[in-house]
Amino acid sequence: MKDFLALARTSWKKPVRYVLMLGDASYDPKNYLGVGDFDLVPTRLVDTTFMETASDDWLTDFDGDGIADIPIGRLPVRTAAEAALMIAKIADYQESNAGDEALLVSDLNDGVDFELLSEQLIPLIPRQMRVTHLKRAQMGDEGTHVALMELIGRGQRIVNYNGHGNVDLWRGVFNAADALELTNEKQLAMFVIMDCLNGYFHDPVLDSLAEALLKARGGAVAVWASSAMTYAEAQAPINAEFYRQVFAGSPTRLGDAAVRAKAATADVDVRRSWVLFGDPTMRLK
Repeated sequence: MKDFLALARTSWKKPVRYVLMLGDASYDPKNYLGVGDFDLVPTRLVDTTFMETASDDWLTDFDGDGIADIPIGRLPVRTAAEAALMIAKIADYQESNAGDEALLVSDLNDGVDFELLSEQLIPLIPRQMRVTHLKRAQMGDEGTHVALMELIGRGQRIVNYNGHGNVDLWRGVFNAADALELTNEKQLAMFVIMDCLNGYFHDPVLDSLAEALLKARGGAVAVWASSAMTYAEAQAPINAEFYRQVFAGSPTRLGDAAVRAKAATADVDVRRSWVLFGDPTMRLK
């Protein structure tokens, strides 16, 4: 795959500008676990500081700096029905009205000031957008959860989380089961997730939160999330730069925004592990 994409970039008369992979991947490509043949469009497993994990960017990273040289995205589908749903969500999004709200969600400040990391994004959001910042420390788990579900349900242009997480959850306030219950079909959101493992899509048994948000009727039209465990301090620069890119005067395509944002950090683990789940040619409305 990597050799083919390199050839398409350097030798085709019209070089490839974006790559969208339609299909799930698995760390068990030969189905030794017996749960299913889900390695439909393989990813690359790379070593990071804390673990081995998936790196889609590796497939178009031809100079080895951890950043895709061709913007790349994935729709992690396993069935024709899932493919039809995700493609329909992208198509419907192009015809929908843009939401005029942004939602920031912050975890408890235990060792990292997640509230500050969220607040630093506010000046980067257009002034005409209404910004709501949910702080778990102030609202508690249940209060944050209830408000989060209500606010996403009424329509957000972008949803951002800074905090701790695992494969299928934001600590204490939101999980994959909640994502499947979201009812914002008419105003789908872009989810930008700054935590650990919400983009761990190659588990053959457990759907990541990123996958659940895309498989929901509502939820997300695109998700940018990590397949690894990384430090929040290294995540913050790409978070801010992504906002600068998507809210520029002429909206940037999501794939280009992700590539440029990754150049804002020198942390190779962050560069390799953030996966764009969605169409890299899409622009945030």
